[in-house]
Amino acid sequence: MPKISKESAPNIQEAGPAFDASGDLDDYTVEFVSNRQGHSLVELLKGLPDDRCPCPHWGYLFTGKITVNYADHDEVYEGGDAYYMSPGHIPAAETGSESSFSSALGSRWPKSMRISRPTLSVSCGSTEPGTAALRGS
Repeated sequence: MPKISKESAPNIQEAGPAFDASGDLDDYTVEFVSNRQGHSLVELLKGLPDDRCPCPHWGYLFTGKITVNYADHDEVYEGGDAYYMSPGHIPAAETGSESSFSSALGSRWPKSMRISRPTLSVSCGSTEPGTAALRGS
């Protein structure tokens, strides 16, 4: 059975306020995120449809707190919560939050909607061109 851990993940990103370790398991990308300081992804998601993340994510918050803004409501996840972020979200994590989440590799969207910035590439669950997970650089 395939598995991955924060220590064995092949992709490591130091993305400013967060550390991200990730890798693919069959049809899913699994990520481990440690937030060194509180931050929102609102600015990084600008330019995507409705300026929100179009990818679904399933996860577990080990410690801390994440507030997720949707167009019509907010959801709050706290340490010990398993969660599902449906498409159309803007997450904001508090300092010290640690989570692991997965995204389906099949969550694809057109290359014309893909954005890259000096601090962000957007792809859902893969680093393949034309796919839609946040990767800081």
